[in-house]
Amino acid sequence: MPCPNPTGPLDFSDWLDARDNSRNAGWIIVGQVWQTEEGRISTFSYLVDIAQVHARVKTEPRGVNSGDAVTEIVDAYIEGRAYGATADPERDHHDPDSAVAQDKRPFVIETTYYGYRPLDLDLVQAFVLYWNGWWEGDTLRRIDTDGTLHDVARKRRDGERVVLKVDAHHLRAFLAVAHAGLVRIHDHQRYGDATVETDVDDNHVDASGQFRRVVRNADSIVDYAAFGRVIGKDVVEPYRGINGDPRAPSAGHEHFIIGRDRNGVELQASADETLGEAPFLTPVYHRAEVLRRYYDSPGRYTVRTGYLQCLELWGIPFDRRKDDLVQVYLGDLGHIPHIEQRHWRAQNVAPPGGGISVERFRRDFGVEWVDPAGDPAFDFKRAMRATNEAAIAKFGRSLYRPLEKGDAFIYDGLRVPVSDGPEESDAQLTGLAKATIESFDNDLLRSEIPADVDTTNAQSIALLEKMLQSWGAVDIAAIVGPHKELQAMRSTGSAHRRGGRAENVLRRGHLLDLDNKELVAEIMRRMTSALELLAAQIAQHP
Repeated sequence: MPCPNPTGPLDFSDWLDARDNSRNAGWIIVGQVWQTEEGRISTFSYLVDIAQVHARVKTEPRGVNSGDAVTEIVDAYIEGRAYGATADPERDHHDPDSAVAQDKRPFVIETTYYGYRPLDLDLVQAFVLYWNGWWEGDTLRRIDTDGTLHDVARKRRDGERVVLKVDAHHLRAFLAVAHAGLVRIHDHQRYGDATVETDVDDNHVDASGQFRRVVRNADSIVDYAAFGRVIGKDVVEPYRGINGDPRAPSAGHEHFIIGRDRNGVELQASADETLGEAPFLTPVYHRAEVLRRYYDSPGRYTVRTGYLQCLELWGIPFDRRKDDLVQVYLGDLGHIPHIEQRHWRAQNVAPPGGGISVERFRRDFGVEWVDPAGDPAFDFKRAMRATNEAAIAKFGRSLYRPLEKGDAFIYDGLRVPVSDGPEESDAQLTGLAKATIESFDNDLLRSEIPADVDTTNAQSIALLEKMLQSWGAVDIAAIVGPHKELQAMRSTGSAHRRGGRAENVLRRGHLLDLDNKELVAEIMRRMTSALELLAAQIAQHP
């Protein structure tokens, strides 16, 4: 809107031109309240039948602009009458068929709690429930049937300002289903310290709405020389011609590499088994990195040995081979969401030759229970369970305390890294240390050490060593050594800045030449051996 005369806080160009207030923005403001000494900004929204929405906007720009009016819209909607009509039919002179009297449905609610709590803005439950959403702090989120998380709305409070935004796609899709348009009511008032030469009273009209601006000297307002106000309405329109349920994820099937022809050209087949392009049990191979996104989101995904599960939504069996490729069957890929198929397709590689692993063949076709021995993470967890079971049988409680609920995902996610970057290996070494060194039941260890043995300031590994010494145990170094090695690696590498100390630790352990994947695998193997010896010592202790 042009503003030839007023300047500074009264020109309002910062409001009208701001992208985050645009109906075409990625995020659309549907409600805001901002009260300051310099003025007040107010925006709220309601729904109108799509056939009436433009007629509604063409009415007087001032529209509805107070908290009381918001309450009246809600009350009128609940009572089944038009906003502005009275609850008494004999006093109601509105034409129920006119555009002006057409019912408004609430969308944003402004609540004050009579000053007991700060003023707040809320979305109506119809919108929240339609998207099956929940609030996480100031963000309304939802999860679709693919297991994909979406941000639907955001609420921000900055001092006295409260702003409520909705993602444009979710808003316009909801409007399409509701056969409605969203009418936004704006009332922005500001005060200035300088007088204006000429009063302004003009209108701004475009395809989306209309606004009225008034700027004049404010003789009656104490402490301010001039007063300005912008009031108006605009419309956020729904999607047109929307097909199907907008909450449903995209469908489809990807084509995966299943081999090469005699010229080395990749052969591909659709994961849609109804097309019959390849048998259901056709092996398909991927880089191990394909599992990374699932390990990194333990709240949504569970990765067990040989099976990936997304909440209660979908799952797929897989085989992580010794050559560090992940093998699945083509037909199983066809049963996971399309967005997940695209993720797997990005890590898809040509078959390495040799067919599926012996373990998978025995499991899938021999109907055998195949213990995945040789997987360092599986072997470590098995040895840790055996150690705790021996301790429970001997002492009545576990030697290693279970991780707290907030850290439980760390133990569940222990694995040989799927990438060779240091960040993943650091996380795994830190997880190993938390599950073992930091989880010792120190009270149990002390209870097994004679009273005449000095345990002042001794913790975890030192207590373990003193306990084994007091037992006269053999293989103490083989048990304590890997624990000390892991602690040293965590102290010099994964938990702190790297440097010469970290390199010395690796050199002493003959680990310097290993890449990050093999380093973690080797530490798991050494810890597994230590735990197996420790379990035997506990079982043998009288």
